Amino acid sequence: MSSFKDGKVKNLGKVFAGGTPKTDNAAYYGNGHYWLPSGRVQNTILSTPKEGEAQITELGLKESSAKLINPNSILVAITGSTCSNIALLQFEATANQSVVAIEPNSNVDSSYLFYGMLNLKDEIIKNKSGGAQGGVNLDIIKNLPIRLPDLATQQRIATFLDERTGKIDALVEEFAKFNTNLQLQKRSLVSECVT
Repeated sequence: MSSFKDGKVKNLGKVFAGGTPKTDNAAYYGNGHYWLPSGRVQNTILSTPKEGEAQITELGLKESSAKLINPNSILVAITGSTCSNIALLQFEATANQSVVAIEPNSNVDSSYLFYGMLNLKDEIIKNKSGGAQGGVNLDIIKNLPIRLPDLATQQRIATFLDERTGKIDALVEEFAKFNTNLQLQKRSLVSECVT
């Protein structure tokens, strides 16, 4: 069994906040690089861009604090109602300033880090300030404590969690369809009885 090393998020790779080009400059927006708002960070894997996803141009990227985020990075929403939400990004993108990106080093499995960051949601919320629309800052994310085993163990843990959470997600989806069907039957029954 591998031993876990206690560390901080800032030691796992490059950690940085996103940015937003000036919205009054049309030359900054259009075809180019996908640009994600914090609302896209929803405790899930972002495998592909959504149809109609906002994009910023190369000029918008160069003349703002926005930065390219590599695939297999972790996104953390840091403000408002989405604060503490986590996503595993699987395509190249940029994000607004309400999102922190973690681009893991080669000794960190991105799926393991995704699950590890999901496990830190309560810790992030504990550090939130400023009320309902408040948040946390980049330094808080960088200094979050995280346990890290060797790479092979990370990969085994991530594979195990992928399999189990996939089964749970399938059951939740099946239940949602069943629940919808029951609701339709209920409405139909009520309609038959009162009309």
